[in-house]
Amino acid sequence: MSLMRYHGRGRQQTGLVPDRFLSEEACEALLERVVSLCPSGWEVSLYIYSRWNGNLRWARNEITTAGDITEPRISITAQHRGRSGSFTINRLDERSIERAIEAIKLRMALLARYSQKLWIA
Repeated sequence: MSLMRYHGRGRQQTGLVPDRFLSEEACEALLERVVSLCPSGWEVSLYIYSRWNGNLRWARNEITTAGDITEPRISITAQHRGRSGSFTINRLDERSIERAIEAIKLRMALLARYSQKLWIA
């Protein structure tokens, strides 16, 4: 959130407006959060995609509706002992990141079982 000036109903207003894109500091903080939640020994990489889209509708020379969409997307990829897993999320809260890491752990465990079966056969 940042303090910005915006126009509303023909008059200028000042107030809190959500940031449209993830800043460099926010991306670094996100990387630190993800790394802290991952088990030790994992190689972790993030692909961070931050997009903003605005729309405006006119009727009779007046603005009738306006809106915007902020869309962050994060792809977490982890590697450990020759196995890798990846998961993409569009929420930045702690619970969503934890669920993504759990899904990656599950995928790596499945790959470990599959590779053991290949060695036994």
